[in-house]
Amino acid sequence: MKKSLQTLPVKHHRRQDDPGEFTIRRLIESDLSNFRAIRLEALQHPPEAFGASYEEWRRKPDNFFTDRLRTHHIFGGFDAAARMQGMIGVSHNPSEKLKHTATL
Repeated sequence: MKKSLQTLPVKHHRRQDDPGEFTIRRLIESDLSNFRAIRLEALQHPPEAFGASYEEWRRKPDNFFTDRLRTHHIFGGFDAAARMQGMIGVSHNPSEKLKHTATL
């Protein structure tokens, strides 16, 4: 049976200070404010790690971020209280010679 990549529970060894379960799921439009906040924070720390700039992205309207959520594969990690703790994006290369590769 094939599992969907939409929501995956993450199992791990618990530490004493571990808050509990962690869930990874694809971000949707209702995650807009969390996505935007974490993306803008990431662009500042450290800024040299990204090709995009904080100054450019902070001026972008909400519909820019919503479109990215709709057209890109962006996943968020959520703690037991459903607070987003981080995110990752996955994209593939459409080039014929590189279509078997992906970028995180």
